[in-house]
Formats: sequence, C-alpha cells, structure tokens
Amino acid sequence: MSKVKLIVLFIISFILFLVTLIPVSLVASKLSLPKNVAYQGMSGNIWQGEIQSLQANKMLFENIHWKFEFSSLLHGNLGFDVKFGNPRESQQLSGRGIVSTGLTGHQLRDFVFRMPADDIRPFLPLPLNPIAGRFITTIDIFQSGTPVCEQLSGEFIWSKSGVNMNGPIPLGTIASTLLCDDNKLAIKFDGDNLLGIDGTVFVESGTRYNIDVFVKPDASLPAAIHQGVGMLGKMDNKGKYKIKL
Repeated sequence: MSKVKLIVLFIISFILFLVTLIPVSLVASKLSLPKNVAYQGMSGNIWQGEIQSLQANKMLFENIHWKFEFSSLLHGNLGFDVKFGNPRESQQLSGRGIVSTGLTGHQLRDFVFRMPADDIRPFLPLPLNPIAGRFITTIDIFQSGTPVCEQLSGEFIWSKSGVNMNGPIPLGTIASTLLCDDNKLAIKFDGDNLLGIDGTVFVESGTRYNIDVFVKPDASLPAAIHQGVGMLGKMDNKGKYKIKL
C-alpha cells in the first residue's frame, strides 16, 4: 500500500474515531428540532446512547436506547438497533427493532411497537368513550416509498380490546394484516373478531385514508354495541353494516 493511501486511511480512521467520541447531546444542540418535539436526559454518542424521555406531539417515549447496527452497512444503509419503554407496562409506549435509512429511503426490520389503545383517542376526528387494551404493531420489513411504502409485511393487533359504554365491554382480540398495496399502507381485516370487522383500510398519509369495511357485531355483544354500530347506516340482508369513508 502506498504512503498516500496509508495517509488517507489514517485521516479517515481518525475522523471516524473523533466522531464516535462526540457526545450526541452536542450534536442534538446544533439541530433545529420541531416545536412539538422535546427531550430530557440525553447521553452517549452517535453510535450508542440513550434518552430518558422524548415527547413528540402527545406521545411520550421513555428510556430510549440505540446502538449502531453494523450489518445494515451491507445493504447500503445506516441503521440502529432501537428500543424504548417497558413491554410489561401496558400503559406505556414500548418497542424495539432495526431502524435504518439510506439512498433507497427509510426501513424498519424486525420491529414491534406497543401503545395503550386509549392513547389514540386524541388523534381521532370524532370523540369516543375510553378504549381498553393495547395496540401491538409487528413489522417484519417496511421499506418507505411514495406515498407510503414499497414493501411491507406485518401485523396489527388490538389486544384485550374493549370500549366503555355505560360500563366496560370486552371485545377480545382484533387482528389484521399489514401490507403494501399500490404503494399505500393497507390494513386488512378478515372478519374473525367479535365486531365482525371485514375489509381494508388504505392509508396514504396522516390525513388521507380510505376505509372500506363491513361490521357485523357478534350476537353475544351487549345491545349498546349493536345500537352504536346501527348509527353507521343501514344493515344489509346479511346483517352487516357498510363503512366507507
């Protein structure tokens, strides 16, 4: 190896060494964060560190840890193994997985995200009674695209679901499949749940979505559920209610 190559290699290695020593809090202080994002207790460096808490909009993430994931370089990405929260605490946001970004966009691998179901109420366009249970999203692979994705394989589950209508009403587990359909996020239900939700929800963005499902509450559910679903429209000859938004 020539002296020039050795010198270049030394300089690159020295720069990388210095970068690994730079406190991540110093890097973050130079960034302009959105007004709806705030954090406390940041420590470590770019390659491995933690944040005690991070508030984004109305969502609170606690005990965030990240570690550089070297295998992502094989795919031309810069990736990190990220984990946050306590999965045993049902009223806390928690999750773990590989988060990466590169020339081909953003990617998630072997990712799981858990959140209390009731946390979603502030984001809904209509007021709802308290919601029980926890949403669990499992993603085997997600590759970003326009408008949403190029590839997606996963599952979305409403575990120990329930609503409060003059008292708690358990609804069991409501599961759906996540996939990418025409570059849109598709959430597919098969009707095998107490609410009889059957159909697909397509998501293009946080404000653009298309709901095309049927609902047929199980006969064992209280009258309050049937009456509430009946407000969605007329029942067809199969006892189903069409929801199309």
